[in-house]
Amino acid sequence: MSDQNMHGRASSSADDLLTTAAAAKRLRCTTTTVRRWARAGRVPAVVLPSGRMLFRPADIDRLLEPRVLSTAASSSADKSADDEEARGQAMLSWPGTPQPSPASPAAAEGAS
Repeated sequence: MSDQNMHGRASSSADDLLTTAAAAKRLRCTTTTVRRWARAGRVPAVVLPSGRMLFRPADIDRLLEPRVLSTAASSSADKSADDEEARGQAMLSWPGTPQPSPASPAAAEGAS
């Protein structure tokens, strides 16, 4: 007999699966949150015909592993001031709104 199910995953007996309450306790969150994450596809779940959800412990533990943010998104120390200004302007530009005309630095200093 094979240790894999028809989907190529290691087979689990019902005794190895966690209930929604047990998964929530392990994650230190509510059962509603666990169900919402399962419906959103954030954590795989076995849904019984009754609607009850069961979870593999490894899938729940994977949510507890720390994740590293992308260095490009989190590191702004190596960005130049021009990049910072360009990103600020990009955040201010909404479709359909008039764009401010770029003022020269000399004109901006003279206005103050």
